[in-house]
Amino acid sequence: MGANLQRVSELPSSLSVLSIQACFSLKSLPTVQNLIDLLELELLNLAVEEIKGLGELHSLEVLVVSYCPIVHLNGLSKLTSLKRLSLKNCNSLDKLSNVSNLTMLKVLEIHQCQGICDIEGLEELSSLEELHVSECEAERSARVMDAQERIKANMAVGTYSYHSSLEDLMVSEAEGERSCRVTDAQERIQANVAVTTYSLHSSLGDMNVSEAEAERLSRVTDAEERIKGNRKKKIVLKIQMNCQKCRTKALQIVSEADGVNSVTFEGEDKVVVVGEGVDAVPLVNRLRKKVGPTQIISLGEGK
Repeated sequence: MGANLQRVSELPSSLSVLSIQACFSLKSLPTVQNLIDLLELELLNLAVEEIKGLGELHSLEVLVVSYCPIVHLNGLSKLTSLKRLSLKNCNSLDKLSNVSNLTMLKVLEIHQCQGICDIEGLEELSSLEELHVSECEAERSARVMDAQERIKANMAVGTYSYHSSLEDLMVSEAEGERSCRVTDAQERIQANVAVTTYSLHSSLGDMNVSEAEAERLSRVTDAEERIKGNRKKKIVLKIQMNCQKCRTKALQIVSEADGVNSVTFEGEDKVVVVGEGVDAVPLVNRLRKKVGPTQIISLGEGK
């Protein structure tokens, strides 16, 4: 708007931002009470002494008044959505309304407003993150100094919490990585043990005694007897089953395995399998793939 502008016609109610700058001859504004959607109001270098209808701007988030002979800000306490208030070089403004209702206010700036000696309600602004008061009497008021100390303390706590969270995150990630390595190692060991056991039993199962080996008859006979006794195996498995669906799936897989005679659940994660010629290694591998982590707790004779 031009520097010689002296009058502003009625403003459209759909405005969301209104900025008027360097209109030195503009002494009054039309009422702004109909600007229900206004989010930002900026008045710089005007001759305006009053903002009529200010208290009706319930959606206003930013109010900036600079180098204006504003005498008062009636209705300021009703701006409950306000997040930033900036008053600079407004020496005719002799008092600021109680700001305790401005609970959303994050930034408050007051510079060279000689008439403002104190800021009532400042202690109630729990959302305030920045407070800049300079070259005015309010700068030395107890309320302002206390508020500045609170903001500094909150910033220190926030910084500490942030670093603590980062440290916890780093520790958690390190623990998680270590846990994964340990789990992988455990599974490799279990798999190797299972394969070794399987190979041992396979080797024993392939043993045949011939009459030509009579000199070793007693040793081989003992081995064959052990194999025969273990034909009907009892395998106790520990399976991580997080839901009923997992239990059903585990039961299906075990029941369908070759040689299984019976399946019994003990507690939440133990499964007892009894059968003749049950091959434990493929069964465990299938359970791990389809259900979850599976371990052989014991492998012995069944009844």
